[in-house]
Amino acid sequence: MNVAILLSTYNGEKYLEEQLDSLLLQSYQDFVVYIRDDGSSDRTVNIINQYVMKDNRFINVGNSENLGCAASFINLLRNASADIYMFCDQDDYWLPNKLQRAVDYFSAIDPLQPTLYHCDLSVVDEKLNIIQNSFLQHQKMSAYDSMRKNNLFIQNFVVGCSCAVNASLAEFVLSRIGEQHVKMIAMHDWWLAVTAKLFGRIHFDNTQTILYRQHQGNVLGAKSSGMMRFIRLGLNGQGISRVVSFRKKVCAQNKLLLDVYDKDLNLEQKKSIRLVIEGLKENSSIADLLKCFYHGSYMQGFKRNLALIYSVLYTKKRR
Repeated sequence: MNVAILLSTYNGEKYLEEQLDSLLLQSYQDFVVYIRDDGSSDRTVNIINQYVMKDNRFINVGNSENLGCAASFINLLRNASADIYMFCDQDDYWLPNKLQRAVDYFSAIDPLQPTLYHCDLSVVDEKLNIIQNSFLQHQKMSAYDSMRKNNLFIQNFVVGCSCAVNASLAEFVLSRIGEQHVKMIAMHDWWLAVTAKLFGRIHFDNTQTILYRQHQGNVLGAKSSGMMRFIRLGLNGQGISRVVSFRKKVCAQNKLLLDVYDKDLNLEQKKSIRLVIEGLKENSSIADLLKCFYHGSYMQGFKRNLALIYSVLYTKKRR
């Protein structure tokens, strides 16, 4: 099976070479790396071109305007062709068995069923020293619990660099979303995961095959969900504004689900999605939010759900 590794970069000169070298050290070698730079102003593009010259499996699809993370990865997905698509961040490190484990899984299943595979990650510092063996434990989340309920409508548990999708899932998504829809997608990995949950399947591999680097310049990181951090965020306006912004993004994405998948969704699925929109919209009530929770759409972790409740009370008080 041939694999397309999709890598979107942005000012990633510090760690990019280490990541690209980790791809070359994979035990499974039938892959092509499609790289799209999202408007870097540092040496990132020069580094990319060095690897393009060194190995013909690296393809620079071009440096264009800054699209943002989700749109850049969707653009890469449209411009690649493979049996399996894997998503790669610029600052992590892939362990040698990462590709092989994904390929082994996809080789054993029906290729016509839209499928997403994802693995666990080890959280590391800038020098790749282990902080936490399991990303999901670090986040106090369970992939298995999320798959049993409707958590994915409201909370993503799939990390982009950990996931791989088959051609069937990629084609299902790309045939239904256009350029005008991408700006309403909260994140590409979340959209792929919720699509797989609705119309195919998700498989979780609890093996850690990525060193997920945490550093000062992370666009998206693995911050701890500890109580002190929760209290600090809850006592300042920044914390509330972040939760309110999150609610807006989730509502927009769920409205998009209803729009682009209108003919694919069954009545029960549409009901669940509408309950999320009602529970998280700007003028929602506690009753709306609790109804959403009751029907299985809630976040993992008491503190996360408490933050949603508090934000609804806060916005209601200000109206």
